[in-house]
Amino acid sequence: MRKRPSFVGICPTYGLFVADGIRLPSNGTPTSNAAAASMEGRPSDEQRQKVLAAIVASGERGLTDAEGEEVTGLRHQSYTPRRLELERMGLVRAPGEKRATPSGRGAMVWVAVGKAQEKQG
Repeated sequence: MRKRPSFVGICPTYGLFVADGIRLPSNGTPTSNAAAASMEGRPSDEQRQKVLAAIVASGERGLTDAEGEEVTGLRHQSYTPRRLELERMGLVRAPGEKRATPSGRGAMVWVAVGKAQEKQG
């Protein structure tokens, strides 16, 4: 049985939901708060694992969000929040490199940090 988060509420500084230290996107409206709360412990857990596995598998080359979306099959609205959560958890980082997106704009490259590789191993 999956344990529900011990705390869910509004972060006064950022206006975001907080669940066991992970900020879930919310603009503070009741609808947005409900949407953020409904994602905790649901598909977001599987999506986060999928994103982490893809970034770990990319090695030192890393992935842009656009590349990660293609590899995982997740839409932008799902991929980017999961990658942001992984960054906040200290499992991925942006070393400063950028690569071109399909539109030609520069996008940050994300790589796994050591403890992320241990989690996947």
